[in-house]
Amino acid sequence: KGESIHKNKIQSDRQKALKIYAAVDDKLPNSEKGKVLLQEAYLYSLTSNENKSISIYQDIIKKRKYHRPDIVALAYVQLGDIYFYRGEFKKALYNFDESLKIDKNPRKAYSYYRSAWSDFNLGDSQKAQRKLIKLLSDDSFSGSKVPTSASFKDDASRDLATFMAKNGIKTSDLQLLANLSPEGSKRKNLVYLASELDRTGKKQSALIVWKKLGTKDLSFEDQLEGQIKITRIQYDLGNKKNLIKELNTSISMLKNSPCPDNTECAIGQQNLKKILADWGKSEEREPSTELIFAFKVFSESFSDYEMSFWAAQASMKRKDYQQAFEGFRNAALILSKLNPTKDPKKDKIFNNSLLNAIESAERSNSKELKLVSYKLYLDLNPTGKNFYLVKYQMAHWYYDYNKYP
Repeated sequence: KGESIHKNKIQSDRQKALKIYAAVDDKLPNSEKGKVLLQEAYLYSLTSNENKSISIYQDIIKKRKYHRPDIVALAYVQLGDIYFYRGEFKKALYNFDESLKIDKNPRKAYSYYRSAWSDFNLGDSQKAQRKLIKLLSDDSFSGSKVPTSASFKDDASRDLATFMAKNGIKTSDLQLLANLSPEGSKRKNLVYLASELDRTGKKQSALIVWKKLGTKDLSFEDQLEGQIKITRIQYDLGNKKNLIKELNTSISMLKNSPCPDNTECAIGQQNLKKILADWGKSEEREPSTELIFAFKVFSESFSDYEMSFWAAQASMKRKDYQQAFEGFRNAALILSKLNPTKDPKKDKIFNNSLLNAIESAERSNSKELKLVSYKLYLDLNPTGKNFYLVKYQMAHWYYDYNKYP
């Protein structure tokens, strides 16, 4: 903000500094001139005169015999940065690599890091990955300035995860990433790797990472997050058998003792329900038996009226009217305890559940089921608008079957 407010004053000061440098350039000994030229070039870049900066850096490199090796190395590095941010990655790579040929390069680690990113941006992600692995594991970089800081290692190890996600992984890569990450970033980087693999469509690889994370010494919340992710990936892969297995594991964790009053568990339950909702939409026309089973398991585990209603609707489409009746009845029973008339959405599902229970019972041609469905409506919804119609249907049932109460 201060830079913006005092922009004109700052630019004026920089111009004054450049004039001072220009006045003393020719008077300085070669041993001191290089440092001043670097500062001068940097100031030109800050005053939107990048081409002048490039000219100074190139002149230092051209007259390298007059300058200390570290000055020449920094000229290459700064030149590499300019080209990197311009998106001219071939030129950037050349300059970073040239700087690395100079033993006195004070920014050796940074140069290697930028060289890796230049390779990545040029499409050679395998080479970029090898460079970051070397950077994070080779002690020869420990003498460089700044890049040995924890924040740099955090950034470099996260970037390694980015490169791994691009290239695909082997199981051994997971341990390598963990070993090369700072202690506080090990789990974070593995989670990021799993998320990137998932985002870029490498579902099987993402699954490997999440399962690996599940074997680590994680908090319950982290384990739950990973388990829900695994369930989602199994859905994305279309592997119904494994999806049901992971669904049961997820539900078991959500019913675990740490879950009451735990907001992470509430979020996990919502995310799991979202997976099943997506599955339901994908099979809206032809629901599978696995989908109906999943709906039922979730509904029974969490007394979820929506899931029970969805299971019943899916069963109707499969013409499994007995199972459809059970689903509609369960949805109505759950809702009857929630004062549905106070909530329009609940009230609508409640009434539809009762009426659909009657419809599914009638389609089943089971006389016993028909009577149960009529009694269900009359018992649970004595003020419903269809009360007398259902009462008439029940009376007709007694007449048809010569059974009188």
